[in-house]
Amino acid sequence: MYRFEEDVLDYLGLPSMPRKKWDGASHFDKGVAVVEGKDGDKCCAACSFVDGSDYDKPVITKVFGIEPFVRIVDIYTVPDYMSVASEVPDMDLDAESKKRAEEILEEAAEMSAEEEAGEADGELKQLPEWIFPEITNKAEAEAWLRRYRSVNHIRGRIPTDEEAIKLSLYSIFQDNKKYSR
Repeated sequence: MYRFEEDVLDYLGLPSMPRKKWDGASHFDKGVAVVEGKDGDKCCAACSFVDGSDYDKPVITKVFGIEPFVRIVDIYTVPDYMSVASEVPDMDLDAESKKRAEEILEEAAEMSAEEEAGEADGELKQLPEWIFPEITNKAEAEAWLRRYRSVNHIRGRIPTDEEAIKLSLYSIFQDNKKYSR
C-alpha cells in the first residue's frame, strides 16, 4: 500500500486500487499515478491523459503530499465502470467489484423505472419537506447528516445547497426503507 492511497481512492470515488497498468499510449480520463518523492518515498496521486489536450503525456491533477515528486513510477488507469451493462463481465475488475457494478446498474435501472412510473415523485410529495419528521430546517438537516455520517463511518463533505441536502436525506430514507424490508 502506498502513501495517500486512501485519499486518492476517495478523491476519485474508487472502491480499490485499479489493477490495469497504463499501456503508455492510450488516453484516459482518470488514473492513479504512483509517484516517487525526493526522499525516495512512493505515494499516490490522481492523474489524467485527455485526448485533445495541450499535453503529450499524462498530467498529475491532484497530489496529496506536501513534498515535491521527482518522477512517475507507474500509472493505473481507471476503467469506465458504467459505460454499458453488457460490458461488466469484460471489465478488468475482481469478482466482488464486478458483482457490485452489476448491482449498481440494476439499482439504476430500477430507479429510472420508478421515476418513469411516477412512484418516486408521489412518495416524495407525501413525505415532510425535510424527509424525516424530526428535521425542520436546513441547520437541523446539516447536523442530522453530520451525525448520521459519523455513526455510519461515511466520509465526505456534507452538501451546502438546500436541494442537495434534501436529496441526501431522501437517499438515506430510501436505503433505510430498502434494508428494512
